[in-house]
Amino acid sequence: VEDTTRFVKITIIGCEEGNDPAKIELSTDESSIKGDGEEEATITATVTDCEGEGVLWADVEFRTDKILTRFSNGKMTITKTTRDEDGTVEAFLSAGRGTPPGLAKITAKSGEVSGRVSVKITVPE
Repeated sequence: VEDTTRFVKITIIGCEEGNDPAKIELSTDESSIKGDGEEEATITATVTDCEGEGVLWADVEFRTDKILTRFSNGKMTITKTTRDEDGTVEAFLSAGRGTPPGLAKITAKSGEVSGRVSVKITVPE
């Protein structure tokens, strides 16, 4: 009798159940702000899992690359935690006096995923 048993390896591609960040999207309410220390842009991060559902209690680290731009804590980085079921969290960016004009690139990271948005810094009048 000949053995005709065959084994097939199946790899299932998809997401695992859970509330792990799979995607992060960034947006801003202002495309540009003046480098006067007063104007600020609200940066919104939306963290979703692999099924597109908001991730609750996800830590999001925001980081700016432009000198003299700061978040509400006075630093170039700030960590916030999502507290809504839609997975959103906000950070507030301002540019101090003397900030050179140009783009401030803001990156937000949660787990292994990251997103990016830019805010143009202009010279105050």
